[in-house]
Amino acid sequence: MNAVLQRLGLARIAAMVVVAVLLLGFFGFLIFRATAPQLAPLYTGLSFEDSSAIVKSLQASGTPHEIRGEGDTILVPRDQITSIRMNLASDGLPNGGQVGYEICDNQSTLGATSFVQDVNLVRATEGELARTITSLARVQTARVHLVLPKRELFRRERADPTASITLGVRGTLSNGEISAIQHLVSSAIQGMSPSNVSIIDNSGRLLAAGNGANEEGVIASDMDERAVAMENRLRLQLEELLGTIVGAGRARVQVSADLEFNRTTQTSETFDPEGQVVRSTLTRELNNSSQGANDGGAVSVGAELPGSTLNNGPGGGASDNSSTTEETVNY
Repeated sequence: MNAVLQRLGLARIAAMVVVAVLLLGFFGFLIFRATAPQLAPLYTGLSFEDSSAIVKSLQASGTPHEIRGEGDTILVPRDQITSIRMNLASDGLPNGGQVGYEICDNQSTLGATSFVQDVNLVRATEGELARTITSLARVQTARVHLVLPKRELFRRERADPTASITLGVRGTLSNGEISAIQHLVSSAIQGMSPSNVSIIDNSGRLLAAGNGANEEGVIASDMDERAVAMENRLRLQLEELLGTIVGAGRARVQVSADLEFNRTTQTSETFDPEGQVVRSTLTRELNNSSQGANDGGAVSVGAELPGSTLNNGPGGGASDNSSTTEETVNY
């Protein structure tokens, strides 16, 4: 009996020890969670290059951090996010995995060939365009490839520059946003047409052909957007009108709009006799004067001698004066 009681007492003591250890562990966990800094995302959707560079910078400064996801999300103390972002921005981080115009600052131009300088210029332009595109709300990532052909000597033909873009998007881009990206890239490259910019998304879906002949497709999509906008506007107006009668949310309206997009171009050329304007005037005057011999006088050598009065007499000869005036007016 005493042995049984001793065993029960030992069991109770062991249970109390286990409960005490669990309570100590629980309270220790609460204290650790209370004293540990609250982490918040510093950046999300980072490339591996940017994530690696940011982690190295945080380790060098001794800042506590945590990596989550597949390395594209970095967490830091919530109260230090602003200062950490400012420090990283001074180092050019994150740069979106693209090299911009800083490539010209990091490399020495002494001894660099023209080929290397041209390649660096193309890389810098591609990186800056990619950064600008990723600043859009629905674009997560962007890669830009430019083809800038050079004009060869003694050759009249010149190939137009082209561009291809790969986008990582949130949701679906509208036709207006796709056209805006095309015009953004084409405006940054001299001689590039928006129709020569091809765009695909990260799922491989073609957003813009970029074959130089998709102007009709752009116009057609613009017409579709106008029709949809007209349908939505009419639907909202009708639902609001019916809602005042049957109650808000109790009416459902569908509108199908068929818009007429035909255009007529008329060219006219009018000649108004009363509205003539003189452009130039050219006037030419010609005066001719001639003197004839006297038919009744004799022709001799004496008549040609100096001081002879044979040709100066009353019947010496007859004179003929004539004038001509020409005028040309251009209207």
